[in-house]
Amino acid sequence: MNRSPDSTRAIGAFLLLACATAPVHSAQPQSGPFQTRDQNPLNLVYGQPLPVSARLPGAGSAAYSVTLDIANTLAINEVDEETLLLDFESYILTTSFSYSPAEDWLLKIDIPLIYRGSGFLDHTIDSWHRLFGLPRARRSEIGDDQYSIIYTSNGVTDVDIGTSATGIGDAQLSLGRRFVASGSSALSLWAAVDLPTGDRNRLTGNGAADYAVWIAAENRLNSRVSIDANAGIVLPGDSVIDSLQTRTAAFGHAGLRLAVSPLIDLKLQLAAHSSYYSGSGMAMLGRSYILVFGGTIHPDRCTALDIGVSEDVKVGSAPDVTFLLSWVSGIGDCRDDAE
Repeated sequence: MNRSPDSTRAIGAFLLLACATAPVHSAQPQSGPFQTRDQNPLNLVYGQPLPVSARLPGAGSAAYSVTLDIANTLAINEVDEETLLLDFESYILTTSFSYSPAEDWLLKIDIPLIYRGSGFLDHTIDSWHRLFGLPRARRSEIGDDQYSIIYTSNGVTDVDIGTSATGIGDAQLSLGRRFVASGSSALSLWAAVDLPTGDRNRLTGNGAADYAVWIAAENRLNSRVSIDANAGIVLPGDSVIDSLQTRTAAFGHAGLRLAVSPLIDLKLQLAAHSSYYSGSGMAMLGRSYILVFGGTIHPDRCTALDIGVSEDVKVGSAPDVTFLLSWVSGIGDCRDDAE
């Protein structure tokens, strides 16, 4: 696995800083946006950040989360001189740590562990699609539980992966600064660098640093209903398909939360991004729209569990289905509430 020593040192420095400054309290987990994004491996290699909440905890607060994304898809695209085959199942476990070194500031690191291979859900998902009359892609043409990621253009094969693999993906360091925090509204500005800790040859990274800037906003309409959004741009450092390099990509989401009880919130989230590839006619390499639905369970005031399912609203532009489990917990005595 190719890994930059500078990237490893940067991650180590962040973790040492978080430990050395020993937070005095933890933030009560909020029902923020679903911690998920497009699981298409040809898009996931770039530095699109996970959604963040506009509300930041008080100084000295710390928290961690562990998120599991399980994605499965079969996509066969053929346009002009391009052909693309995506047939995979992936399990991505992302561990995130956040720490507020001062009022209105938040540091965050996300470290993904990626497994991608043939899996076992093909038949189940195909049966689900048939039961509800959803598009089946071309699953009847391909045997169940296979693994292939192949992209060819003008007779040249740029990507050809057929062996399952497990490895660390690109770690991301983020810094947030809150600018507005009234009783009902919040606004924060974020910046992130995606470190090349993954392996380009396994599609767990793109072999270069990527950068992102974005804003996060939230408005509480009343005690039970709130809306949130993120919007920003990614500056990819390199492309895994050299002939289709793009310089910028836009991304964002809009979410709705309904608190049905002190224990349970229902959530709906529409996410989108523009193409990470310039000049391709492939649906899977173009803009994407993804709907995530589910909710949050609050076992106690210090922890939260997100459960969600996502579907590609623009059919064929993202994996057929992604299942999400995300556990969020404060670090410390959890006596102080998030602001």
